[in-house]
Amino acid sequence: MWIKRYFTHLLSLFFPDRCLFCDEVIKHRGDGLCICDDCRKKQTFLEQVHTCAFCGCPLSSDDRLCNTCQTHTHFFDRAVSCMTYENEIRTAILKFKFYHRIDLYRPMAAFMYRRVLPLHKESPFDLVVCAPQTKTSHVERGYNQAHLLAKQLAKDLMLPYIKEAFLKIKETPKQSTLSYRERMKNVEHAFKLNTPIPSLRGKRIILVDDVLTTGATADSLSKHLKRAGAKYVLILTMTTTEKDRLKKLTAEDIAEITF
Repeated sequence: MWIKRYFTHLLSLFFPDRCLFCDEVIKHRGDGLCICDDCRKKQTFLEQVHTCAFCGCPLSSDDRLCNTCQTHTHFFDRAVSCMTYENEIRTAILKFKFYHRIDLYRPMAAFMYRRVLPLHKESPFDLVVCAPQTKTSHVERGYNQAHLLAKQLAKDLMLPYIKEAFLKIKETPKQSTLSYRERMKNVEHAFKLNTPIPSLRGKRIILVDDVLTTGATADSLSKHLKRAGAKYVLILTMTTTEKDRLKKLTAEDIAEITF
C-alpha cells in the first residue's frame, strides 16, 4: 500500500493536479475532485439546489417539474447532472470536446461518480452505456468524450460497461434551432441498438454523456433500452442547461450539445 501512495505522490510532483475550473495547480486529492478552494466556494452543485424531478435542470420555483417535463413524456426514468452549463465549467466542457483536452475526462468523471454514488448505494445499477457519436464527429475529433467519461465511471463504480451499445446510423441536422418536438422527430430512426437484448433485459442502466439540453436524444436512446427490456434508465451528465437559457447559447456551445 505504501508503494502505491509513494508512486502516486511521485506522479503528482511531475504531473500535478489542476483545478477543473480555473486550471490552477492544486494539492493532490485522492478523490479526484480537482477543484481549488476559491472555485469550490463559487460553484453550485445541483444536488444542493432544487431541480426538476425528471430532467434534473435547476428550477427557480417550487414546482416539482420544469415546463418541458410537465408537458412531455420521457422514456428515461430520471436525469441528473453535476452542474449547470455556464461560466468556468462551460469553458472546461468546450476544451474537452473541441480542443483535445482529453485529460479533463478524469476530473469530470470523478464529479459524476460523486453525483451518482448515493443513488447507486440506494438502489444499485447493473451496467453503464454511453451516447454514440456520429462518424463525422469521430473523424474530426478522434475520440468520443462520452465514452471516456462512461468508461471511467464504470471502473469507479465497478460495473460492466458496454462501449458501443448504440450506433448512430443517420446523420442529423443540428438541433440548436429546433423545439423539443422537432428535436424528437429529428433524431427519430437516427440510432439503433448494437448490443444483445438479453444483456439489457431487467437491468438498471446508467446512460452517460457530457451535457443535457432538452433531453430529446436521451429520450430516443432510452426508448431503445426500454424496448429491449431495461428496468430503469438514469441519464447522467456532467452539466445541464437551464431551459430558459437555451436561446442564449452560442453556436459554438450548441454545435455538439444535442443530448
